[in-house]
Amino acid sequence: MNVVYLVIVAAIGGIAVALQGQLMGSIDKQAGTLESIFVTYGRGGFLIGIITILLRGGSLSGLTQVPWYTLLSGPMGLILIAAIGYGVPQLLSSISSACPGQRSGPSPCPGFRECW
Repeated sequence: MNVVYLVIVAAIGGIAVALQGQLMGSIDKQAGTLESIFVTYGRGGFLIGIITILLRGGSLSGLTQVPWYTLLSGPMGLILIAAIGYGVPQLLSSISSACPGQRSGPSPCPGFRECW
């Protein structure tokens, strides 16, 4: 594979992870953790189901050949998504409460005292 292609794919994946955390955090804040997990997995599952059927004919027979414990990736993904959905709003609120203190101190860059 071309290295540039792999770097682009990795960058897109990194951007998607960051955006998903933000979006799930917003859903979690407004509706709750379970609801954000439901929306994420429900819509994601529906979309990948359609893509699988359209591109490969829905051939899932290979799942009978994998060890049983590899199927735990689904529940582990739920735990990961729940942690992101719950943790992002908590983390962002703690960062935003720390920012006013950063503005009062000296800045290494004159005129640059904003939180980023």
